[in-house]
Amino acid sequence: MKIAINNNGRKYGYFYWPKKFDLQIEAIVGKATQIRLFFNNADHGLKRVDWKNRRISIGARWTRNLPTNHAFYSVSGGRGTLNVDSCRNRTI
Repeated sequence: MKIAINNNGRKYGYFYWPKKFDLQIEAIVGKATQIRLFFNNADHGLKRVDWKNRRISIGARWTRNLPTNHAFYSVSGGRGTLNVDSCRNRTI
């Protein structure tokens, strides 16, 4: 699934998702409070899922260094892991 990268997420180091993606995120990671996060093929270890604010911390150092032409996250995973990769557009 593709989710747009918002400016606050890029600035403060979070992966945010809109409410309409709650069911899809829950289908990928379950209702877990912690998941193993892989961001752009780098293992970030266990991260806390903030279900109330719909976000997962990636780290500002990682998100601020993303190319400005990367506008979407490609999200996949399962069984307690979440793979998040940045990409330029929806078709990738």
